Amino acid sequence: MIPFFIRLKQYFLEQAIPHASFYISSRYISGIQISETDREIKNHFICPLEEGVIQPSFHKKNIRNREILKERISKELEKFHLSDKKIAVLLPEMSQKIHVFSFEELPPSKAEKEKIILFRIRKQQPLLPEDIRMSFDEFSLNSFKRVIAGIARSAVVQDYEDFFNSLGLKVRVVDIPSLCLCNLLDRNKNLMLVNINDDSFSLVAAMQGEIILYRQKPFALAIRTQEMLKQKMESIIQEIENTIHFMEDKEKKQFDSLWIRPGFLEDDEEIYSHLEGRLELPVQTIDASIGFKLSEKEKKILSPLIGQLIWHNKTD
Repeated sequence: MIPFFIRLKQYFLEQAIPHASFYISSRYISGIQISETDREIKNHFICPLEEGVIQPSFHKKNIRNREILKERISKELEKFHLSDKKIAVLLPEMSQKIHVFSFEELPPSKAEKEKIILFRIRKQQPLLPEDIRMSFDEFSLNSFKRVIAGIARSAVVQDYEDFFNSLGLKVRVVDIPSLCLCNLLDRNKNLMLVNINDDSFSLVAAMQGEIILYRQKPFALAIRTQEMLKQKMESIIQEIENTIHFMEDKEKKQFDSLWIRPGFLEDDEEIYSHLEGRLELPVQTIDASIGFKLSEKEKKILSPLIGQLIWHNKTD
């Protein structure tokens, strides 16, 4: 997959991405450290969080209990022995917004492009806060200019930056989990990726290595019961089917495969029983694209971080 990193905060654009990254979700924090020599995974951890410590939100600060979060991550950091304090961070999917647009033409100036893109974003989000950070990437597809733009509130990003500063770490890159997952997949295929979390799911459609559609939806309740899981899966299946039909009608393209990343700490076998026989596309799980010596569960949980650090550093 052609690399696409939404860098909401990157102080030195020319420097390599850090060799340690952390992913914070509503249910757990995870981290990996890769070796600077062979770029293999040197250390990693997955640490559960109680409900309410992190509450992902685009509008409000996410960290609700800094003391617990600091206690948990400090213990895990002890085994990393970081000499370089610069890190990358993946924020919860729901703390950010992604937009994909088509244009017949775009001006050459970056400043003019930003104005046009922000105008389009404000049409979709009329009450967009003033303190936003935006990054975008553009490419050509089917004679149109395509733009994928990511935005987040400065107050939300700054809260995470301040938290890691309190641990003696410096955030240099902020990325989006679902888009980092795309870096693990075959750029020559037309594919769909669904990243499922307890509180939300995101769907990414890519054609020949370019992301052309992104959808994000929260779940009404994050409670994990049989009935709630069934309702969540029905919502996801409906979104997948709608996307397949939309892309066939609009782009005249068909998908080759569907990739699922269940981001649950609990057993996720029930997800496949809900999907089985319901979809026309062959379904694969994201761990099948990861070759490291990790357990299946570790591959699924750590896959956004692997898609971010491992892929990027292999291309430095």
